Amino acid sequence: MRLSVLAAGIILLALFTVTPALLRAQQTEPISGVAGGPIGQGQPEIAPGHTLSLRRVVFEPGGYVSTHHHPGPLVLYVESGALHYRVVEGKVEIFRGELFKAGAGTPVPSERLGPGDEAILEAGNWLYESELVHSARNEGSEPAIVWLAALRAADQPSTIFHEEATPAP
Repeated sequence: MRLSVLAAGIILLALFTVTPALLRAQQTEPISGVAGGPIGQGQPEIAPGHTLSLRRVVFEPGGYVSTHHHPGPLVLYVESGALHYRVVEGKVEIFRGELFKAGAGTPVPSERLGPGDEAILEAGNWLYESELVHSARNEGSEPAIVWLAALRAADQPSTIFHEEATPAP
């Protein structure tokens, strides 16, 4: 009896000390369950020293990119699935329709987000961002496929993570 009480105590101690540490370690990963990369890129003559790239990114269910920004302007388009998008610093306008389907001169519904705001981007939604600090995650049961067109200085990475980066719940 005494041995089983001691064993139970050790197990509880391990659960309460090791498990939180493991969870913190998992949450400090800046990116998880997200794959993809450049489809194409080049250095435009009109923007010397810069790289223009097109990327296709797949957020698996539960996948996330923690708090970060891109060092240049970017257009994000959701092809399929849903992406939770949270603004940390800056402002962004989300467009709830595709320009080519709306027709020339026809406005598409939009909404503005500021610090602390979050929106769910669905298929056909898009946004333009520049130096916006944000995070993104897929809380759905299907992959979210996203396209990114970005312009950045050639000596800069495409994504810069922030130290306080932890995935949003």
